[in-house]
Amino acid sequence: MMKGSDPTGRKERRRMMGETVYRQDTAAERVIRWWQQAEAAVRANQPARARRFLRWITAACPDDEEAWLWLARLLPTAAEQVDCLQRAYIHLPQSDRVRRALRRARARQLAASVGELRPAPGLIRCLPDDRTPAAEGGSSRPQIPRLSPPLQPSTRSAVLDWAGWLAFALPLLVYLLTACPTVYSLDSAEFSAAVYTLGIVRATGYPLYLLLGKLFTLLLPVGDIAFRLNVMSAVCAAGTTALVYQILRRLTRQRAAALAASLLFAFSYYFWAQAIVAEVYTLHTLLMAAVFWLLLRWETSRRWRWPAAAIWLYGLSFGNHMSTLLLAPGIAAFLLLTAGRELFRPRRMLLLAACFAAGLAIYAYVPLRYLADPAFNYAGHFDATGRFIPLDMTRPENLWWLVTGKGFQGLMFDYTPAELLDEIGQEAHRLWAAFMGVGLLPGLLGVWVQARQRRWQHLALFGLSFLANLVFFVNYRVVDKETMFLPTYLVGAVWVGEGLAWLIRWVQGWQASPPRRTPRWSWGLAALAVLALAVNWPLVDIHNDTRARDRAETALALAGPQAIILGWWTSAPPMHYQQLVEGQRPDVLVINRFLIGAEEMYALIDGSLGRRPVYVMELDEGLINVYRPVPVGPMFELTSRQAA
Repeated sequence: MMKGSDPTGRKERRRMMGETVYRQDTAAERVIRWWQQAEAAVRANQPARARRFLRWITAACPDDEEAWLWLARLLPTAAEQVDCLQRAYIHLPQSDRVRRALRRARARQLAASVGELRPAPGLIRCLPDDRTPAAEGGSSRPQIPRLSPPLQPSTRSAVLDWAGWLAFALPLLVYLLTACPTVYSLDSAEFSAAVYTLGIVRATGYPLYLLLGKLFTLLLPVGDIAFRLNVMSAVCAAGTTALVYQILRRLTRQRAAALAASLLFAFSYYFWAQAIVAEVYTLHTLLMAAVFWLLLRWETSRRWRWPAAAIWLYGLSFGNHMSTLLLAPGIAAFLLLTAGRELFRPRRMLLLAACFAAGLAIYAYVPLRYLADPAFNYAGHFDATGRFIPLDMTRPENLWWLVTGKGFQGLMFDYTPAELLDEIGQEAHRLWAAFMGVGLLPGLLGVWVQARQRRWQHLALFGLSFLANLVFFVNYRVVDKETMFLPTYLVGAVWVGEGLAWLIRWVQGWQASPPRRTPRWSWGLAALAVLALAVNWPLVDIHNDTRARDRAETALALAGPQAIILGWWTSAPPMHYQQLVEGQRPDVLVINRFLIGAEEMYALIDGSLGRRPVYVMELDEGLINVYRPVPVGPMFELTSRQAA
């Protein structure tokens, strides 16, 4: 058969540097295959073969920063590295990484020239020529030229990547426009009061959040304490989306796909709802994304300072949310698959263990603050006289009880099989809704891409983290569990970005023009984020929501002198915030019913009737059967039925 008679080009062969390769159907598939073969050659310690494929990649995609840097690392001499990086700089003048690599390569080239006791080639022309007399009145000293432009600091740096800044700035602006203007209910009010007093909250302690929150409220003199913490949640959420963008840029080298996936995650309902109130979850996702980014940075550089920083952050993040433990399988698998036997060297193990212990040291906050007797303390219980009895946090068993959340262990894995199936269905719906339904196909494609390219370390890191969080929280019996699945949505966003990047390359393969890293039409994927923004804005917007503060202020204002007010999580913490932060009605004893047993509560009410007013914010059948409730504003005053 004639060479030109095969219309598909599948059987056409050509010789490239001594090796026979088969031509693929599309240019994009060729580049993908060359990357796979280059990575396989590096793993097999075949640098010459890896260089061959990387040269083909840089010829087909001259703006591929990663290919140029890999090729430069694999070149044997400093002179060849300088030549390679100079060519890379021509195509990527804005790349800070290329510029730094070129600077280091030139320094190595100069050092090698000095080591060989001969001047650097670029300096020979600067030496005085003894055969030519110096000009009259001139000097025979050589004039060393300035460094060439690639070695000079440049304002056009990779840090000016507009898409990366947009992934941070746009969500932050949206979060600030929709954030709660003051104290919110539930955990937000508890954290706000605890941050102001540097107090102790319920299990699992959250010392990192309390310390960072205190620092943030001191640095941001705008609004009340609760609003400043709402802003901190927004900043942490925007930082999370920026890191998701950077992770996807590193994995896919596609800016449009990275931006679309990160913004789709930023404007998803459940993540957005936590970014506008004082909560621990956006700080949790920020630390999680930072750990992932540091590990991926180490994968390419192989400098152990990166996993050391990642493990330190991982240990530190336990001080924000104990569900950090669920990331351990994915991180351990990634370290093992990437480092292999090197991970088990005593020096490496000792380094990582020391960094992890340094991060966990944040829990020293709890016993130290217990000794200071803070005004706000939720680690204890009320007795029948209304006296709060705190747990002694200097005792290891009490500290362990708080840190491990033993008070909530009865809620774990407590579903019947029928209830569990219903929970699985609800979480599947939440996962579908988190990405507006349109993220399902790209997300599944992202998982397939990681498996097809045999990137087992990435699949282990993200897949095990996803599964561990999914399995645990599906089996956790709490009413606000939808907020606890944010780590699964973050991993889902990474997979969505990988899937979108694959779709872009697939479409490029059908085009006759040479493939571009980020084709212009691919920026249209941002429409997915615009859709999420338009749909979810009215659902999460609480910029005018002052209900929790108004209710707490009204209840405290209407309470009698030396009154007792009993309330649950939605009502008691906002009143504690008003008392401790705003100084309203410090004579009133506000008790969270979560911290007092039923027997002690009834004894307290019986012993107080006739001596001081007793109010409840929420009625239940037991109270109605024993006492006569009288409405007083947003609460009910309890009186004896016998007196009535």
